[in-house]
Formats: sequence, structure tokens, C-alpha cells
Amino acid sequence: AVKDAEASAKLNKTGYEQAVSTARQNLAEAKSSWSDSCLDPNGTCPDTDAWAQLRAAEADVANAKTAYEQAVQNATQDETTQDISIKHAATNLQTAQDNYGTACSTYGSGSTQCTSAYNSYISAQQAYETAANSQNASKISGQQSLVNADAKVTAANVSLKKLQASLQKQNAQDVQTAQEAVESALLAQKKGLASDEKSIQSAKDQVASLQASDAAVSTSA
Repeated sequence: AVKDAEASAKLNKTGYEQAVSTARQNLAEAKSSWSDSCLDPNGTCPDTDAWAQLRAAEADVANAKTAYEQAVQNATQDETTQDISIKHAATNLQTAQDNYGTACSTYGSGSTQCTSAYNSYISAQQAYETAANSQNASKISGQQSLVNADAKVTAANVSLKKLQASLQKQNAQDVQTAQEAVESALLAQKKGLASDEKSIQSAKDQVASLQASDAAVSTSA
């Protein structure tokens, strides 16, 4: 029984040491799997998956900003184009109005010249109204595009910040879990060694007790 207990204790000791070693290795890996340099696009990140996620999120932010800048440029160009169109329509309208007044006063209100000039004036007025409506619609569309583009920039930034915080938090949790595993392995080792020593001692005590009984019998005989 003593020999069995000692052999079992020896095997258990090896198992305890391996468990502690593995737990410590896992802790070291957890600690080394993340670095604040992962947050830097030019840094070195030990976690390739985290690095890929962060770079993708940063690319989303960059793309959203580029889209916003393009929306601003488009809105500016559209505004310039619409301003030119409305000014051109206003000039044509003023010219048509002047021609209408001149033709009617020169040739009479019933003349073909007056009628033709009037029709031209009406057409110019309609063209001006169309240009004005187009300008208003363009402004509304441009403003909405800017709002949408800005919202996408904000959303991309929020997603990036959440990802950064999530990865840092996850690593902290992994380190804590690994640390607790080391402490648990050490405690199990301590308790196991004590239990094995107790088993050996118990077997030795039994041997001593039997030897004492045998000695008593021999003396009595």
C-alpha cells in the first residue's frame, strides 16, 4: 500500500506540474496576444485576426470620409451649375420681357410682333421657373446627401471605437481567466500534494500498526 501510494503520488506530482506549466503558458500567451500597438495602423500587432479587424474598420472610416468629401464636392459643383442656370434663365427672362414691351409699343398690341414677343416672354418665364425649381430640388438633394454621408462617417467611427474597446476588453478577460487558471492549478497542486502525502503517511501508519501488533504477538508468544 505504501509503495502504491508513493507511486501514485509521483505520477500525480508530474500531472500537477504539467497542469501548472500549461496554465502559466496560457497566461503568457494571453498577455502577449494583444498590444496597444494594434491600435496603430503602423504598429505591430501580435494578433493577426485583431489586426485585420481593426484595419478593416479603419478603412471603413477612411472610405466614409472620402465619400463625405465627394458629397461636399458634388454639392458645390451642383450649386455652381444651378446658379449659372438660374442667372442665365433670369437674363433671358429680362431680355424677353424687354423685347415684349418694345414690340408691343412699337407695332401695337395686336401685331404679330407683339404676339410673338409675348410668347417668347412666357417661354422664358417658364424656363426661369423650371430653373428655380431645379435649383431648390438640387439644394435639398445635396443637403440630404451631406447628411447621409456625415451619418456614415459617424457610424464608421463609432464602430471602430467599439471594436477597439471590445478587443481590449476581451484580451483583459482572457488574461484574467488565464490568471485564475494558474491560481487554480497551483491550489490543486498544493491540495493534491498534501492529499498524496497524507495517503502515504496513512499507509505507513498502517504498516507501523501491523508491525507493532506483530511484535506484541511475538513477545506474548
